[in-house]
Amino acid sequence: MDNNQNQQTATSAQPSPREGRERKQTPESPFTPILEKLGLNKNEAQIYELLIQTGPQGMKPILFHTKLKRGNAYYHLDNLAAKGLVEKQDLPGQTTKFVAKNPEQLELLITKQKTAVFSAEEELTKNLPQLRSLYQLAAIKPTVKYFEGLVGAKQIVEDSLTSTTEIYSYIDSEELNKQFPDLNKNFTEARAKKGIKKKIIMVDSPFVRQHAKTFDPANTQIRVIPAPANFSTIMYIYDNTVSYISMEKGQIVSMVIEHPAIYRMHKTLFLTLWQTAKAA
Repeated sequence: MDNNQNQQTATSAQPSPREGRERKQTPESPFTPILEKLGLNKNEAQIYELLIQTGPQGMKPILFHTKLKRGNAYYHLDNLAAKGLVEKQDLPGQTTKFVAKNPEQLELLITKQKTAVFSAEEELTKNLPQLRSLYQLAAIKPTVKYFEGLVGAKQIVEDSLTSTTEIYSYIDSEELNKQFPDLNKNFTEARAKKGIKKKIIMVDSPFVRQHAKTFDPANTQIRVIPAPANFSTIMYIYDNTVSYISMEKGQIVSMVIEHPAIYRMHKTLFLTLWQTAKAA
């Protein structure tokens, strides 16, 4: 008797074949990729297939088989209902169940998608010229950035150190060294390390001629123009960019303009003036 009881107890502890099937996660069906191509996401496809195979189901079985959280499951069921593939079944005294609609609804879904695509194509054809105009306008519109203070001036200087072309510059060397002695020194050293060449036009003065001797001519060429010209604003011209650092009356204001045509114009003007300027 004891042996029989032990055997019965052991047998009753084993899960039934049906329970084992219920606890096993449903593998992905070969229909899932097809449903995804029709516009369902993977979770929607799994829920729809589950309801087709098992008939009406409450929320608990859906959560068990799909491993979704309740909020996500409701979200995907709402999407399926909006696509006409699932409907809610509320019967008096029973738990709310969800029912898959006939798979023929998938053909209606494709028809709706085709109609939507055709309508979108017509609208695009009508509006494409205007979209092209907006695109072309944006392409020629300059990018402008504005900064204030010493921090902004540093950003301008650091950006020029990314240049892949020779830098052309107008500088008030004396004023620059008064206001930004460390910034100017660090910038010159960093530019030399990067091997970025630079042409500078300055207003002639004894200070400028003396200061010009401190530069390595391999990296920096300096020419001067006669007074009374005055550069209260530093200008850098490089890489389709023109930047300014204004030091008027002790206020530091900086600006960067990125635009190929503006860059080319200033480059041409600089090189024209460079031809008539004198070596420092």
